Amino acid sequence: PHCIVERSRQLASRLVARARETGDAENSPLAALGACQCAYRELTRWVGASGARELLNRSVAKSLRHHELLREIRLGTSPEPGMEGVAEAVDAHGAPAVARALESVLHTLVELLSRLIGNELAARLLGESTLPSSDDDRSTS
Repeated sequence: PHCIVERSRQLASRLVARARETGDAENSPLAALGACQCAYRELTRWVGASGARELLNRSVAKSLRHHELLREIRLGTSPEPGMEGVAEAVDAHGAPAVARALESVLHTLVELLSRLIGNELAARLLGESTLPSSDDDRSTS
């Protein structure tokens, strides 16, 4: 279990770093939001829009335990996983807190996926093929 959590955290960090490289490097909440949206788009290719949306909803719900400000951020209803209220949350709570909350959502999403299908396949589904190899990739408990 610890291996899944740690490797999920590493993968989530790489996804945020990749989003930061392609977007506004100075804006952490936007990089984290971009990474969440990119992960959602990748997942829709494999599990469909409703499956991806359910995984994202579960990730937000689990992350609420540690990041109450997520109550102010809503998932949009369009096929694109727009998260509404991010700018307002930044104004109210500050960019670092919102970035941590969105990164938590992404980490939780990756962890849920990793527990279902393993770290290596989760990384591939999310478009990240540089996950270091490990003997524990197939461990799901």
